[in-house]
Amino acid sequence: QIYSRNCANDSARVFFGDFDGDLVGRWLADDAGKTLKYGGFYQTRLAPKLRALNLHTTLFNKQDWYYQANRTDLAGQMDWARDVLYQARERGEKVYVLHHHPQGSFDMLNGEFLDLMDQFSDVIIATFAGHAHTTFFNVHYDLKTKRTPLYAQLVPGSGTPDSYLNPTFRVYKYNTTSYDLLDYTQYYLNLTEANRNFTKGEPITWSTDAPATEIFGISDLSAKSFDALAKSWLRGPNATDDSATWLAYAEQITRHCQPPSTRDRLKEACKALSYSAQFDPTCASTGAWKEGRGNPPGSTQFGVPAEVMSEVVRALAQHAPQYLS
Repeated sequence: QIYSRNCANDSARVFFGDFDGDLVGRWLADDAGKTLKYGGFYQTRLAPKLRALNLHTTLFNKQDWYYQANRTDLAGQMDWARDVLYQARERGEKVYVLHHHPQGSFDMLNGEFLDLMDQFSDVIIATFAGHAHTTFFNVHYDLKTKRTPLYAQLVPGSGTPDSYLNPTFRVYKYNTTSYDLLDYTQYYLNLTEANRNFTKGEPITWSTDAPATEIFGISDLSAKSFDALAKSWLRGPNATDDSATWLAYAEQITRHCQPPSTRDRLKEACKALSYSAQFDPTCASTGAWKEGRGNPPGSTQFGVPAEVMSEVVRALAQHAPQYLS
């Protein structure tokens, strides 16, 4: 798939062009509707002193050859996001950041994204992502020391049974004054039971885990709490494959569809510590901190160097310019 130079308009029109005024007006302000139609990204006020920043990370997907070759933020999305966060800071607001791809999945923009999150970590409470069709968390740290937890990235799973996993969704509890995240409850649908009940004419019901603070033994959903949780799986009484907190996490990763033993505790804990894991003695000594770190700079998920991608783009410009304009 190759995005055009004007993909901010073209791709957004395909997905968002049918949004009429009533639909946008019901959920979003006019300015949010305009940026949504233009590039698939928008910001909106959720409550007094609380704002949502929604990014369109597909524009920086690893399969976007044009972006990888030209390093161009086609829609000016990062500058726009920086302005939104700056204005939120000036207004004394807090921000939830939402994006489709988890951080690390859009490696070609990961550095710029992390710089932005680091710069405005005083207003960002947490980031939320999807795409992976599974459940996990990552802690992100200050870029200077890579040791101070700033915010957590929360990936709640998927409502679709992709990768043979049960559908799931999550309900968050938050402080209505500070908007800090306090807890969440995860719901899942056991497809085997649901199909069996359906054939019998019986109702289909969703199951639920206990609240996160209970099953993980944490006080809230802050980056500091998740940092301590991940490190507890590396050292101490919870650093065993049969510890209650690890089993609860492994079951959420598999969405109650596969045994917890199918997940590697050490690797998952090091993944949760993100780029700080390289300084953790357990992660560093085993090399597990490298797990899930994505492709090296200058390459794509297909292993094609950026120089080759540039040649592809130049050839397209000569022989098929309609795909680049």
